[in-house]
Amino acid sequence: MALTKNFFFLAGGIFLVDRIFKTIFQKVSVDLGFLNLHLVKNTGGFWGLLQGMNFIFVIVTLLVLLGILFFFRRILASPKLIWVSFALIFAGGLGNLIDRLALGYVIDFIDFGFWPAFNIADAAISVAIVLLLVHEFKPLVSKLLVKKKRLNERKV
Repeated sequence: MALTKNFFFLAGGIFLVDRIFKTIFQKVSVDLGFLNLHLVKNTGGFWGLLQGMNFIFVIVTLLVLLGILFFFRRILASPKLIWVSFALIFAGGLGNLIDRLALGYVIDFIDFGFWPAFNIADAAISVAIVLLLVHEFKPLVSKLLVKKKRLNERKV
């Protein structure tokens, strides 16, 4: 029960922060030179790819969110890094899904100029992917480090 609360507390917190900032930057623009915070309407996916494919992203996002709910018990039984990652994906997916359904586009507002604009939900999903990759490749990296250590010990 505590893990369920933690999952939804984390997902809810990220979702709430995303909604607050999207609401602010729909109306306000801030130019910090290296960073512009302003409304960018994104009908595509990550990095603005596949513009105009909103319907496909709605379907895919719904499937991902339903998949997380379907496998929820398994996710909570996984290591902390895994369920935290899925909480971030759930929050990010839900935040962007609401934009797509209500507005027909996702509100992006973080714009460095040299990189496609994004939002808190996108950042949460990106962090989750990195965490999942770290979890998957950690055993391989550990094995390689042990082999390297053994090789170095033989040389000495």
